[in-house]
Amino acid sequence: MTYIHESSSSAVMDGKERAGNYLAMQKVFGNIYLGKFYQILAENRRNGRYLEIGAGPGYQTAEVMKRLAPEEIVIVEPSKDMISAADEYLTQRGYRNKVELRCGFVEDENLINSLGKFDLIYSTLSMHHWADAAHALRNLSKALRPGGVMIIHDFRRIELPGNLKLHRDSHRAYTPMEIEKMLKQAGIERFQLTFSFPFQILVVKEAEISPIPGLFPEIDTLDDVNPGREAAVLSINTDDDISRELKQAGFKPATRVRVINSDPYHLICGIEQKRFVIDRETASGISVQMF
Repeated sequence: MTYIHESSSSAVMDGKERAGNYLAMQKVFGNIYLGKFYQILAENRRNGRYLEIGAGPGYQTAEVMKRLAPEEIVIVEPSKDMISAADEYLTQRGYRNKVELRCGFVEDENLINSLGKFDLIYSTLSMHHWADAAHALRNLSKALRPGGVMIIHDFRRIELPGNLKLHRDSHRAYTPMEIEKMLKQAGIERFQLTFSFPFQILVVKEAEISPIPGLFPEIDTLDDVNPGREAAVLSINTDDDISRELKQAGFKPATRVRVINSDPYHLICGIEQKRFVIDRETASGISVQMF
């Protein structure tokens, strides 16, 4: 028995037979209908960790591994039957040791947060199944590392006369205007939307975080500081010159950093692999809150 059931989260494609049939279809037609996606993926190639949402039986996971060779791909897929099929297929392809399988929903903020940060996040033909796409996009954008990219490939809803449909699921998809509205709700400003009939591809790029000369002299190694670390949140709450410079450099309110060491006059902080010294007296528009 195969069916799609709705929940408060994404729609779930259940059934072992369905998973097998979907994989067989992808093997035959995948390179055709995913051609533009693979092109944009190659243009935005990143090293490091990837997150795939709605991986299905693992076909495009294996293709991405073959084409881009990331260090790791984490899969989030709501169907246990699809997870099982992906486990088997990725083992056959020899990629299983580089793929983490997680059964869950993209709307689950706790789940997405628990996975860590990613250099590239992607999804193919999954977004129209998401119960709350705006919330899902917000979750995913927060999971991007500085300089990371998110690529979402899905149907574009096109109204045809006489209730005609390009695909049985195309009526569930979104128009460009609807996507732009969701991006605004999610607080995402940097994006590009490409139309490739009958699909559209959303690309969201996270700004690089760079040191500000003079304000943030960079530290080359952690040997220069005390190895004791203290977690903190860097909050930019005022609109003075220093705060504006921080925002232009890519910092956002409540940006999570690592306070590596401190004294009465300085904070030594880190974001990803970069380390910065913040002068307490000069950076009057910054507050540090413990968590």
